Amino acid sequence: MTSEITEGHKKYVNIFRKSLQMLEEEQALLERVVETLSKEIEDKEEHINKLKRSYTHGHGVSGIMDEYRTGFNDAVGARPGR
Repeated sequence: MTSEITEGHKKYVNIFRKSLQMLEEEQALLERVVETLSKEIEDKEEHINKLKRSYTHGHGVSGIMDEYRTGFNDAVGARPGR
């Protein structure tokens, strides 16, 4: 009977080892996925920032609004006193 219990425990230990190994492999895979996605996000953010800089010519959004207001106030149809 003791040997049967020992064999049962060995089977459970082997099952748990296999489960642990599968979980470790899955964790490694997920870490690679996270690393890849993080790199892609960084690349896209960098691309967005480059587009923003090229669109605003380095002046930023406030510069665009100032240029818009200045152009509007000085335009032919602008009301006096603006």
